[in-house]
Amino acid sequence: DDDDIENGDDNVSTEVEDGQSSAAGIDIFTQGNSVVVSASSDVELMQVIVSDVSGRHQVYNVSGQYVQLNLPVATGVYTISVIGDKANRVEKIRLN
Repeated sequence: DDDDIENGDDNVSTEVEDGQSSAAGIDIFTQGNSVVVSASSDVELMQVIVSDVSGRHQVYNVSGQYVQLNLPVATGVYTISVIGDKANRVEKIRLN
């Protein structure tokens, strides 16, 4: 019985990870100091949060399936958190 429970937990964990990476339907791209966020047609984007390594962040309220943000930031590594109505995604990116 313990083995069945452990296998069940593993399956649940795998499903969540798969859902966030492939079924989430949110892609994040960079172009210079611009961040482009694109969502599949069934996901409505709601918010994009840009955080730097010191913990400062900027919050952008957005809508639709596509947004391009021209960020007034220095070159460096940032964490982009995207919140949608049916999916979320967090990714570290380098801006030039």
